Amino acid sequence: MNNDEHEHDFFVKAMMGVEPLAKANRHIETHQRQRSTKVSLAQKLHRQAATTVRPLKHKKGLSLELRQSVGPYESISYKRAGVKTREFRQLKLGRYQTEAVLDLHMMRVEQASQAVWNFVSESQSMGYRVVTIIHGKGLHSVSGVALLKSLCMDWLMQLPAVLAFHSAQPKDGGTGAVYVLLRRNRS
Repeated sequence: MNNDEHEHDFFVKAMMGVEPLAKANRHIETHQRQRSTKVSLAQKLHRQAATTVRPLKHKKGLSLELRQSVGPYESISYKRAGVKTREFRQLKLGRYQTEAVLDLHMMRVEQASQAVWNFVSESQSMGYRVVTIIHGKGLHSVSGVALLKSLCMDWLMQLPAVLAFHSAQPKDGGTGAVYVLLRRNRS
């Protein structure tokens, strides 16, 4: 069985029981999405600040070496000592409000590294506690390794501002995104 047949079978199994929306419902849902896309100036500034790539502000930088590889459908998870089990469970279940989102799609590794560093640093300085990083699943990887996902996992473990992280719930991107719990800013 080649890779295309395997992916097709996986897709068919994943879609079992899924029914298309009625045409009337699609229009309503689309209309609601269009209304909800209005973004305040503050939100626009936060997004712009979070995604602007600037030189790294730390001395050593984040490692670009792949230390541990994960597959497209594997969950990633990490919890520092001292993080309460209940708090981690709430993060894992997606029960915290995400205050900012970073999308790494279409970024080169170096750009993604800087973007993650800047995003986490600026989010913590803004007082955010929970953010989401969309790293993608790496489905198009020839090697079967989700490169950005694997590196993102390693980068987040390197950053002292990160207390915990866990792959997102399906509604928020599933194994293609990660919820990140940040240390409180003590400035």
